[in-house]
Amino acid sequence: MVQGIDENSKIKEVIIHVGINDIMNGIPTHNIITNISRSVNHLKSKLPESTVVISELVAANYRLVKEANEELRKLANTIYVGYSRHHPMRDKFVDERHVNR
Repeated sequence: MVQGIDENSKIKEVIIHVGINDIMNGIPTHNIITNISRSVNHLKSKLPESTVVISELVAANYRLVKEANEELRKLANTIYVGYSRHHPMRDKFVDERHVNR
């Protein structure tokens, strides 16, 4: 996710919106959070002047993402990055993963 970032980049804000496919594929929440944490720490080291925001996970079945979102909020607070919540979107999904365009 963060390969090839140029330290001289003028990127002001990075929004991390990953993980729902991992959840849908049965990857344990702990592994997902660990991977996101590593990615955020790498981004912060490469782009120290940039604001990093972790986006909550969105799924048609909220129970699938509830635990992960709780852990993502804790992670954001622990490593001092932003956390973005989304307006409820349950009626916008065409299946378990995809939002109707």
